[in-house]
Amino acid sequence: MGVLPALPVAAALPVPPPRSRAETRKGRGRGGAWIAAAAVVVVLLAALAFWATWQGSRREWNPHLRLAASAVQIASGQSVTLAWSALGVDTLMLNGEMVPSIGSCTVSPKETTTFEITAFSPDGRSESREVTVRVAGGKSERRVPVPP
Repeated sequence: MGVLPALPVAAALPVPPPRSRAETRKGRGRGGAWIAAAAVVVVLLAALAFWATWQGSRREWNPHLRLAASAVQIASGQSVTLAWSALGVDTLMLNGEMVPSIGSCTVSPKETTTFEITAFSPDGRSESREVTVRVAGGKSERRVPVPP
């Protein structure tokens, strides 16, 4: 590929001939109309950028969060599998423990327990789902950490 010869700036850019003071004051001399049009374009682009940012901040967040238990009532000593999935989340926590966006675990609660999954958006919003596993013959309801 060849190298282009360097051209003087004056040779590369055409310069309009000088105009009278009267024409310059009316905005027709030396590109006055172009400057005004460019200013309008800049203002419109700034307004569009502001509107797009404002619309983006108002966008609804729907994390598609799901938490399910293989059984909601068990006998003391039995196990239950918790399964969860979440799409469109930044962080996901199950009873205070960080978990992957799709997963499951087996738990053996000794008493009635509520498991809660909480999804967090990148901008700090959160949404939660709960499932309660009742244990026949167990104590009253409690919340426990879920093993990883």
